[in-house]
Amino acid sequence: MKLIVSDLDGTLLNSKHEISKQNIRALRAAKENGYEIAIATGRIYTDVLNILKRLKSMHI
Repeated sequence: MKLIVSDLDGTLLNSKHEISKQNIRALRAAKENGYEIAIATGRIYTDVLNILKRLKSMHI
């Protein structure tokens, strides 16, 4: 198994609390190459769910 674990603030999310186009491209490429993606954060569960829903809507 290949796994990428990412923090959110200042890592996956930019200063506008959005996932940058560069990060979207990198995550798509990782998924296409068989990587699983996980989030590691101190945020509450519902915040993470909303971000994951956005990623899923982008087919990541």
